[in-house]
Amino acid sequence: TVMPHPTVSVVADGSLTVCEGGVVNLNAVVVPEDGIYNYHWFLDNAEVWYDTNRYTVQQLPARETPYEIHVLVGSEHGCVSSSQSVYVNVVPDPIVTLVDANNAGETTVCQGGTATLTASISSAVPSINGLGTYEFTWFNNGEQVGTGNTYNVPDTLAVGDYTYTVVMSYTDSTYGCDVNTAA
Repeated sequence: TVMPHPTVSVVADGSLTVCEGGVVNLNAVVVPEDGIYNYHWFLDNAEVWYDTNRYTVQQLPARETPYEIHVLVGSEHGCVSSSQSVYVNVVPDPIVTLVDANNAGETTVCQGGTATLTASISSAVPSINGLGTYEFTWFNNGEQVGTGNTYNVPDTLAVGDYTYTVVMSYTDSTYGCDVNTAA
C-alpha cells in the first residue's frame, strides 16, 4: 500500500508581530485531517516541542530579525512532511515621548499662556492593516483631561504646578507590550 505524505501549514491565531512578553499561538493544519500524526516544532531550526498540533511562542526577546518557525509532521505510516516557515517579529516595548511644541521643551508658561503637548511612540508594534492601533489618554494631576496625540493646555489655569501625563494603550490588543507613560 502506498500512503500519501500529509500536507501541513502553520496558521497563527493572531498577529505575527508582538512586543517582548507577547504570545503567538500557532496551529499546524494537516491534510488529510483524519490521520494520526506526531509533531516536531522548530524555532530557528532548533527543535522546541513534540506531539501537539499547537505551539505557543512566548518569552522571546526582541531582536532585529524575525524568529523562523516550522513544524515537521509524521503520519502513523512513517510519511513525513514539513510546513513552510512562518516568521514571528518580536519588537521592544513602546517608548512614549512627550514634547511641549509651543515652548521648545520648556515646562513653564505664564498665567494666561498656553502650551501644546505632543506624544509620540517608538519601538512598538506598527500600525499596519489595523493591527497595533493605539491611542493616547492625557491626565492633569491624575484626572483625565483629553485623548489624542496632542493636548492643548488651557489658558485658564490658575498659578501653580501641574503634572501632565500621557498613557498609551492599544485599542485592539496588548500584543504583550508593557506600555509606559510619559510626564
